[in-house]
Amino acid sequence: MKSACNGRLRLMLVVGLALVTGGSVRAFLLAARNPAASHPALDQGQKLIVEAQNQLSQGATDFGGHRVNAINHLKQALEEIQAARSYYAAHPKPEPPQPVPALQETPPGSVKYPHLDSARSLLVKAYDELNRGNTDFGGHRVKAMGHVKDAIGEIDQARAYAQSHQPPKK
Repeated sequence: MKSACNGRLRLMLVVGLALVTGGSVRAFLLAARNPAASHPALDQGQKLIVEAQNQLSQGATDFGGHRVNAINHLKQALEEIQAARSYYAAHPKPEPPQPVPALQETPPGSVKYPHLDSARSLLVKAYDELNRGNTDFGGHRVKAMGHVKDAIGEIDQARAYAQSHQPPKK
């Protein structure tokens, strides 16, 4: 009885997280059914991506659509992480990971956009965590990393957009 309640509670939490983050409910449900599909690189990467997504969601402007594009890339990255969990549950034997180059952290350009700076920093860390995975999870790790890298690119474009659209100083 107690384990059934814990299972229901876990399922409700997972569905709630999926709805809040805008992720695929189906992917989150698959992961909830397979708690053994947990992997440190996926767990930490997902946590950092969700934090970055929350930072970007707090922004007051859309930066020429780049903020929304970054959020959409993060939704896709989370879906790939869930697909990686499903793959890992079905194929627990590690496969050699493809080498992926590390990202270069660039210093924040301005304190005017703390949500962009915070999200970018979190995403560089998420990329590094995913890069530490000891398996490719059926190619989903590299796809998730690609979406994270694309989101970072959108954040950089958002900053460039904001700087080019600043009102002239008087």
